[in-house]
Amino acid sequence: MLNTDHIVRLLSKRLSLEFLLRRSKRPFIPYYHAVAESAPDHVKHLYPVISPEEFEKDMDYLLANFTPIALSDLIAHVRDEVPLPEKALHLTFDDGLRECYEVVAPILEAKGIPATFFLTTDLIDNEKLFYRHLGSVIKERSIGKRGFVQRGRVAPLLDYDEQQYLHTIAEAMKVDGEDYLQSAKPYMTTEMVRDLLARGFTIGAHSLDHPAYFLLSLEEQIRQTKASVSLIKDRFNIDYAAFAFPFTDRCVSKEFFDSIAADIDIAFGSANLKRDIYPWILHRSNIEDSSEPVDMRVKTCYVRYLLRKFTGSWKVRRK
Repeated sequence: MLNTDHIVRLLSKRLSLEFLLRRSKRPFIPYYHAVAESAPDHVKHLYPVISPEEFEKDMDYLLANFTPIALSDLIAHVRDEVPLPEKALHLTFDDGLRECYEVVAPILEAKGIPATFFLTTDLIDNEKLFYRHLGSVIKERSIGKRGFVQRGRVAPLLDYDEQQYLHTIAEAMKVDGEDYLQSAKPYMTTEMVRDLLARGFTIGAHSLDHPAYFLLSLEEQIRQTKASVSLIKDRFNIDYAAFAFPFTDRCVSKEFFDSIAADIDIAFGSANLKRDIYPWILHRSNIEDSSEPVDMRVKTCYVRYLLRKFTGSWKVRRK
């Protein structure tokens, strides 16, 4: 019996993108993390790292099938109901990794593609190592060490409220996170971000330290969001407020959104192309987490959305 994944794969192979696009008028907002020739230790065991050559192929495909738009176009659309062009596309990147400045931005600039970079504010200027990045470094150092590698991806996948265990593991394995932070310098600096802005790119907040929101109290959810947005606006002197949820916006309540609505122009969840009950929340699609060709990755997003629409689960509902 076919399961949902098999059905999605089968339909994605058989249906054309043009057919799928005619059945969805949603803006397509893909996200990436890292683009590099080889995966740095801090992301190697977390998610796929696409090569610059593969990334260029992705961009050429997206340019051939979509119309790139700026963040300001999305804000005008969700706040003032300004129509978007057909097949609208806005590209986004998470976490503020250094490769976004050194590798991604030059490719986008050469192809004339706007993009927004969402920054985890505690990481800017390499002030702190993200706990999951530390987990990936630990995992890389653990390969071949008896008694640890068998546990697979335990270290990188520890939850936000368990990160103290990572430091215990790091100490036991003599992995110096601070030394790695200073030698690898994985994140963008303030100067890099300012240069991106000067070159026409846009930025947004991605929380203070990248927590899983469903593990936080309502008060901490609000603090993480408002404080990170305020910091981004003040430090970089921008007049718009954009926020992208770290991990997922699953289980985030209406009370939270009502509390931040006055402070945010636009927010981004991670529920693919789903509609939200709040028009100023758009949902992004992961197209980096696959070894499939880019056309299959993109079509899969639309097939999943249309299947959910068919079954009545095409809209995010808040409690």
